[in-house]
Amino acid sequence: MQITTLALCDAASVREGLLNVLGAGITFVARPSYPAPLLCDIAVIVNHSARDTALTLTLTLRESGKKDVLAEIVAEGPISMAPEAPKDATGAVPFAIDARGIAIPKPGSYILTAEIAGGAQNRGLSLSFHAVESPQQPQP
Repeated sequence: MQITTLALCDAASVREGLLNVLGAGITFVARPSYPAPLLCDIAVIVNHSARDTALTLTLTLRESGKKDVLAEIVAEGPISMAPEAPKDATGAVPFAIDARGIAIPKPGSYILTAEIAGGAQNRGLSLSFHAVESPQQPQP
């Protein structure tokens, strides 16, 4: 198995096995004060082979350069392919994860890592983003 897509985005959903993403590629979040909610979704695609039968995906959020985990999300479940699929077929499992409520403690750099449980052939991905303080916008 291999994680082929990991993105912070404005919105993500899964419908009929398809990942729908809006505004992917967020690298900066601006909030008027901290701690503050992340207010983003996380889009993930995991490619797998016909031999794979289950999946455990773990997402962790850390401050850049630190070991302490600020948030962890675990998603797990069975993987199945159509019975008529060839033995060497590959498939994709999409995930749309609501991370809007994850707390960002302060301005700074953060690392989001996605990993799959299992052997050495399972590859993860990481992305970085920056939280900045911005002046509060007046309401119209």
